Amino acid sequence: MELLQGDDVLYDSDISVGYSSQVDLEIDIEGIVNNINQPLNNRPWINVDANGYVRPHQIQPFTEPTGMARRLPIDATPLDYFELLITNPQTDQTLISLLVEETNRYANNLLRQQQAHQPNSRISNWTRTNEDEMKAFLGLLLATGIVKKPTLESYWNESNKTWLINTPGFTNVMRRNRFQNILQCLHCNNNENAVPRGQEGYDTIHKIRPVLNLLNETFSHHYRLGRDVTVDESLVGFKGRNHLV
Repeated sequence: MELLQGDDVLYDSDISVGYSSQVDLEIDIEGIVNNINQPLNNRPWINVDANGYVRPHQIQPFTEPTGMARRLPIDATPLDYFELLITNPQTDQTLISLLVEETNRYANNLLRQQQAHQPNSRISNWTRTNEDEMKAFLGLLLATGIVKKPTLESYWNESNKTWLINTPGFTNVMRRNRFQNILQCLHCNNNENAVPRGQEGYDTIHKIRPVLNLLNETFSHHYRLGRDVTVDESLVGFKGRNHLV
């Protein structure tokens, strides 16, 4: 706390004013303002009896419960908690089902366009995906963050020349062309409902809005925050422009 001299006025860093027990109620308001407006290095310190200082605001005790609203069984796995937090308790819609629906929608739209212009493209072999395949796709996508390789195609490399760094698990789960097809068509929202930029109702994050809405609903339902919530700094350097605000 920073204390200022002037009619026994105490000034703290929160711009709050308190008085010692010996202070007269008649104070010089103009003197207070002048002291506050002074540069920090020009404000002298004075000794104050701590027993006579009264907080301007009382701190209210935090008694709300925190953590998971509902505990899973003791033998629950991380996957059980993951599925709990991606399932909307009101509609039973899951993040996986949302991705399946919108990915199939976008793939069908893309397929119609490609058949008119490039009938022999890779997307022409598209078949509808489902929740089990989408889970496998997401698992492989997460695995690429653990196993580092120079290109996406190299995860499916089975050449004898690269036997030392082969990852047969990727091939056992999904073929490369199928993975790339899903990656190409992966969507979270219907593009046909997007409002053009500059018009009323335009949403900068339209493409991922359903995911944010779903997770906000599930996290607020299943997890109760504590009194103090801290947003940490970014872990990856970014020098671009943020258009989300």
